[in-house]
Amino acid sequence: MDKTKNDLSYDKANLDYQAMFSTSRIAYAHCLEEIGRHLSDMRQLSPSHSPDLSAGWLATEARQLTTAAETMRTLEGGLTRGTITITNKPMIKEEQDDGKDIKG
Repeated sequence: MDKTKNDLSYDKANLDYQAMFSTSRIAYAHCLEEIGRHLSDMRQLSPSHSPDLSAGWLATEARQLTTAAETMRTLEGGLTRGTITITNKPMIKEEQDDGKDIKG
């Protein structure tokens, strides 16, 4: 997929479902590669290696893998659903007249 059908207009955003699915697959694969790299680093036990740092990075990648895998699975399953709802979208921030308060 070279060109997506994502489009951001003044008051509207169109999201390309196939591009989102492809992006989730890329994120999933990237996380798997990074987990493998961190595990390999941890197995080497060289003097320059810091196992606690690698363990921390491994935990971060595992959390990211969980998000990527869940998103990928949901997008794949969404292909067979009639309705797709986007949730957790932040509210549009509108400045009030005095410019100090922001709604959201």
